Amino acid sequence: WATFSMGIDDGSIGARLAVRYAENHHSIVYNLMRLPPMSRQCLANVPKSAAAFFGIGLNPALAQAAADAAQTSDDPAVTGFDIPRELFGNIREICAFVVPGKMSRPDGPNAPDFIPNVGILLAANDVAKSEAVWGQMLAIPGMVAGDEPTEPKHTKIGSTPVTIYTLPEFGKIYMAEVDHCLAIGLTRSAMKATIRAHKKKESILDDELMGKIIAGMPTDSSIMWVANVGRLAEVAAGTGNAGVAMAAQPAAELCGDMVAWFGLGQSPNQLTIEGALTGLPDLNKALKKFGPMLNTFAGMALRPQPIRREVVSIEPKPTREKKTAPGGL
Repeated sequence: WATFSMGIDDGSIGARLAVRYAENHHSIVYNLMRLPPMSRQCLANVPKSAAAFFGIGLNPALAQAAADAAQTSDDPAVTGFDIPRELFGNIREICAFVVPGKMSRPDGPNAPDFIPNVGILLAANDVAKSEAVWGQMLAIPGMVAGDEPTEPKHTKIGSTPVTIYTLPEFGKIYMAEVDHCLAIGLTRSAMKATIRAHKKKESILDDELMGKIIAGMPTDSSIMWVANVGRLAEVAAGTGNAGVAMAAQPAAELCGDMVAWFGLGQSPNQLTIEGALTGLPDLNKALKKFGPMLNTFAGMALRPQPIRREVVSIEPKPTREKKTAPGGL
């Protein structure tokens, strides 16, 4: 059977689609596309202040994972076949997030204008192996590109060891192990937020708005996406553009409670697709608060422009004298 529902209730609009299969079904299409549910281990390390996150489950937890991890040496060798094994066997789930804050501006003629504070968390069966694989791949650009080879650097953020990799025309990438997860930050701010979420036990699961939504999602969700519209406006303001910041400030205030989310559940016998937009702003309050400002902008845009008049002087063309031949009329 299949069901579909859609409705608006208590300041939110949402829809849900569910398809139920027989207990002994042999649907090749569904079995090939089915992903394991997220264990939410990564979400426990996503900062509470995150504006949005995306998570996906890739592989189930292995019973012998602890024994395999114990046999991993301190400096495991990496081979080419470890890359597909990493994606199709070792990584259990991946979660990416973005936090508000000032964005960094990398140097270089081909570098992007700015880099958002994005972090990536990988929950793996063997974290040491994942750290070796991704560390090797992140070190390659700095060793073979650029004017001079750049070796990875080791530092600490608080008490957590962090490795810094340099990517030419991009900037620095930060990598560390946080709570049995491999954390990768595109900026130092993103890495600091991840470490703080683990140390202070303040993750997105504890957020008043987004935490409740995550708790209400299906337990078999293999793909999850949650975004706070107001915080995304604050992320946009981090670019440093004056025009963007001016528009982002009222948007962040108006949509501070607006959250959009999407979840895909894939149990052995049921496919569930669910999404909603909650915390819709009160239009009357918004017009009352921002109406004067909007009227000012509209008046400036519709104000007639003065007509410029220029006086151009036109000199008469000189007349040519008529010449006659001697003795002529």
